[in-house]
Amino acid sequence: MGLIDSETMHNISSLRELAACLESSEELHRSADVSECSDELGLSQCHYRRLYRLYGYEIISNLRVGTDMQVQQSLRRLFAEMRRLDLDRGMVQVICCGLLLHTYETLDELGHDPDEVYGQDFPPLGKIVAARSLDELEEFFVGLLGQACASIAEDRGCFNRKRIETICKYVQENFVSDVSLAAIAKQHRISPSYLSLLFVKETGKKFSDYLTDCRINRAKEILKHTDKRICEVAIEVGYRDPYYFSNRFKKVTGVCPSEYREHVAQ
Repeated sequence: MGLIDSETMHNISSLRELAACLESSEELHRSADVSECSDELGLSQCHYRRLYRLYGYEIISNLRVGTDMQVQQSLRRLFAEMRRLDLDRGMVQVICCGLLLHTYETLDELGHDPDEVYGQDFPPLGKIVAARSLDELEEFFVGLLGQACASIAEDRGCFNRKRIETICKYVQENFVSDVSLAAIAKQHRISPSYLSLLFVKETGKKFSDYLTDCRINRAKEILKHTDKRICEVAIEVGYRDPYYFSNRFKKVTGVCPSEYREHVAQ
């Protein structure tokens, strides 16, 4: 990061060149030997680590999951810190180019083409070099990261919808067995609490209510078209206890299973 001076900055014409210029300093930071880099920037190691943590970790970590509010909060803190340290223009450009590069690399890593997100004629390096103030740069990054977050969040939303559709289909086909939120969450490598939130968001129902609806709807069909005993119906739709089944059935339909059968037979 600190190996780029202002003159070099003006001669960089592509993100590929920028990546090459930043590579050695990124390796320097990862090895935890930041004294050389921070000296070149005129910063204490403590200040350098704080700035790197803000743009190299906090902002990008939040960007990966598309959480725009957290990204913007970390971005505001980064620019507040640069104002507090009263960095000169060259130092600010170096830090901003590092953030720019991380943003583009993250988009690419998550399968998003930056040219599609921002347009092929978007000149991010030129915007950084041409900016006349920290305020102008900050607003530039507010827009840049906001678009990135929106693209990532939209893609994640589509992925989550497909995931819940897959889970709903699984429940419909396996409700007779011992289906549980915890087991399905483990299968999809997410926490039960997060799956619960996703399920409500995408279906408008709690997972337990959806499972119950699948079982009760099937029970209705069996009661309507067969003469099977209530205990047999209960087992066939996933309830081992016929009394519990009858209670659940009445809670959903307003009548007990035998009353439902009599009603549909009329």
